[in-house]
Amino acid sequence: DRMLKVWPGAALCDGRAVPCEAYIGHSDHLTNLAFSPDGNSLISVGGGDTIFVWDVNGARAREDALAEAIVDESLRQATEEREAVEAAEAEAAAQAQEPVPSPADVLA
Repeated sequence: DRMLKVWPGAALCDGRAVPCEAYIGHSDHLTNLAFSPDGNSLISVGGGDTIFVWDVNGARAREDALAEAIVDESLRQATEEREAVEAAEAEAAAQAQEPVPSPADVLA
């Protein structure tokens, strides 16, 4: 249904039936989700790499400098992680192409 739904954790733990908050805006499925460290924003990534920063207290997309900073930092971290993986893969490929010494070479 392309909606992000969030239920209050305390209500789930004690068995109360409570409505969820619905965050609507993605045109495709969600692929990643995280709360900001202060718990006031929710960051969601959808198919096609659409990023939304949601105001948890109002179930609406944020469109301010904070949202832009969060998206920029998320993209920076993703780029950094991708580059680290690519470097590790290149290093592994280079090591795989190095000739393996024979036992005679090792003992010599």
